[in-house]
Amino acid sequence: MLIEINLLPQKEKKRVPLFLIFLFIALLITASASAFFVLYTKNKELDNVEQQLSNAVQLREALEMNAAGNSGAAASSAEMLNEAIAWADRIKVPVSPIIAHLIERLPERGFFQALSYTSEESLIVTIQFDTSRDAAYYLSELKSSKWVNSAKILTLNTSIEEGEEDEQAILDATEVLPRYAAEYEIVFNTEAVNETLAQEGSK
Repeated sequence: MLIEINLLPQKEKKRVPLFLIFLFIALLITASASAFFVLYTKNKELDNVEQQLSNAVQLREALEMNAAGNSGAAASSAEMLNEAIAWADRIKVPVSPIIAHLIERLPERGFFQALSYTSEESLIVTIQFDTSRDAAYYLSELKSSKWVNSAKILTLNTSIEEGEEDEQAILDATEVLPRYAAEYEIVFNTEAVNETLAQEGSK
């Protein structure tokens, strides 16, 4: 039986230095932190891109809706304008015959002071008379006209206001009568006006 005896000293196992372990751990932590930061940055950039894309889509949709609304409003406005023009063409009454018709019914001492249209069928006129009876007579003449649907006196003012005794005394002394200004609202029968004008034009 053989027995081996080793009298040489045994070699000690090499140990890893402690600072290398700490260095490895530090490098591992640094690498993990760097990877986390890069990943976080990329996610943040991706979120920003997605937000910008969403905003762009919303802006495009809003612009498309606004453009469609403006197109619809423009078309609607154009239609309304065309309808108004067509309506005006149908009932349009020349001003000259209207004024001539009003003048024909004035009394001898009646004078126009103002005239303004409030619509295609109605106008307001202010006429000066010598007496309030003339103003009433003119209203009666207007109502009897087949061109007039309705007529009424809005105001009737005299050239002498209450309390102006001096002016009244001068008028009495010179035998000058005060003047009356009557404001009328007149609504015309456009069909009757156009019919009469058409008949007169065909003669």
